[in-house]
Formats: sequence, C-alpha cells, structure tokens
Amino acid sequence: MNSLLSSNKSRIRRESGFTLVELMVGLLLGVILLTATVNIFITTKQSYALKETMALVQENALFAFDSLRQVVNAADGVTATNNTGFTVTFAGRAGLTDCLGNAAVDSAKRYLNRFYVSNEQLFCEVTTNPASSTTTQALVNQVQSMQVEFGVDKTVDEVTKEEKPDGFIEEYLSTPGNYNQVLSVRVHLRLIVKPTPLVTQDVSFTVAMLPKILAAVDL
Repeated sequence: MNSLLSSNKSRIRRESGFTLVELMVGLLLGVILLTATVNIFITTKQSYALKETMALVQENALFAFDSLRQVVNAADGVTATNNTGFTVTFAGRAGLTDCLGNAAVDSAKRYLNRFYVSNEQLFCEVTTNPASSTTTQALVNQVQSMQVEFGVDKTVDEVTKEEKPDGFIEEYLSTPGNYNQVLSVRVHLRLIVKPTPLVTQDVSFTVAMLPKILAAVDL
C-alpha cells in the first residue's frame, strides 16, 4: 500500500510540470541570452557601419591629395587666402590640368586654383587670366576644416646677403613673409567620420612645387 502511494506521489510530481521558481529562472536565462544576442548584433552592425565610413573618409582623403598634388606640383606661385585657404597659380602648358580636371594647356594664360572649405566641403575655384572666367566646384564632402603651412627656402648668400635659394626647405610657416621663398605646401584636413556624436580624423600631406625647386637647384 505504501509503495503504491509513493509511486502515485512520484507520478503526480512529474506530471505537475515546473515550479514557479523554475519558470522564473528559465525566463531570466532567456532574457539574458536574448539581450546578449541583441547587443552582439548591434555592436556588429555599428562596427560594420564605422568601417564603411572610415573607408569613405580614406577615399575622400586620397581624392583631396590627388587634386592638390596635380596643381601644386605644377605651380610657380602660391599665396594664402582667408587664413584657411590658399591659391595656386601656374602658366598653362601641355599635359597640365586645373584642380577641376580641365585641361590647362594655353601658355598665354595663367590658371589660378583656389582651395577653401565651406559648409563642410572642400571647394576648388578656377580663374583663368586673361578672360577672367571663374568656375567653382566642391571636390570632397565631410571636411570640417583646413589649415595650410608653406615650406620656405630662406637660404641667403653669405657674402652678398641676398636670397640664394638652394631647393631645401628651412621651415614651414602659416604666413610667410615672402611667398617667393615658398617651395612646398603642407595641408592639414580635418575630415568628419561621424556627425553625431562628432568624430573626426586628421590627415596631412605635403606637396612640392616642382618648377620652383628645380629652378633653385639649377641656380
């Protein structure tokens, strides 16, 4: 009889299912696992989005460098404009293009290429003289600011004390006293990686004014 009662109790206990405590523990574990899964998904998605944005920023930096390199390499003159921008000038000749990619081959003209930042974009403005025609176009987006330094060759003749450029840069200045001494341009761009909250990346590059360096070396 006792054996029968014990067997019935065991069967009832098995058929009664989980207790309230067991259910609560199971639900808690389920919530923990679900939260962890969601967090992993969100983190992975944010990481992927950041990598895409970084790739775009690097592409913008390369394009900006290439646009600046082409015109600064050809330049025989440069000046600062509005403290944050600068203008590069050269005479037209075969094989040259301006900062907008247009042919600049007319040797009777001077091509003025002005770079500046406005509304988080890097702009190029091209003016040709004579004719004074001006064209402006945005080159790169997501640019917060630009700073420019100019590499100067201050070499002087020890006897005459006159300027005697040798093609070597002594220092970089934001406002050179004599722009004829400038042989290269160093550009600092602050690119926007993420607008909210704001995340930026600084990139810098230096470009030589080849005609002036070659002229100094040949002296």
